[in-house]
Amino acid sequence: MKRWFPILMALLLSSCGYHLAGGPPGALPDDVQRLAIIPVGDEAGMLARTIHGELALRAGNVALVQAGGNAQAELRIGPLSSTYRPVAYDEQGIATAFRATLSGNLSLWRDGASIWNTGDIFMQEDVFAVGGPASIEASKARVLESLRNRWSSEAIQRFASGF
Repeated sequence: MKRWFPILMALLLSSCGYHLAGGPPGALPDDVQRLAIIPVGDEAGMLARTIHGELALRAGNVALVQAGGNAQAELRIGPLSSTYRPVAYDEQGIATAFRATLSGNLSLWRDGASIWNTGDIFMQEDVFAVGGPASIEASKARVLESLRNRWSSEAIQRFASGF
């Protein structure tokens, strides 16, 4: 029985579609050898370079090409939206904490049709209002950059896993 258990587990896991993350991007069909990364919107354009660099390390034999070139598939980033809204106030009604959010998706397109999508990726972080306006704006920029890094990391992980 002990000898058959690992074989049975491997068969069960493979039959439900389970696979390990990593290696060549899991969402990318095997016959795609040229991939274009296309940002949709300004916010997505800021993430395109990060995602391009990360995919270049993971893509293996997949060439990353310019949009509109001879790509066999397109990886579309976004559209993304970012918001920054107050979530806490002091006794005078002045905002003391803000919530920054970044949401959007990553999708794979081939022959004009979407063949895979991450679903909505949503990141949020709170910013506390301390100091003057310049300090608050600097905190806001730092948090937004952190959200972009976390969002692109999550998007790449989903793309690499194929789920």
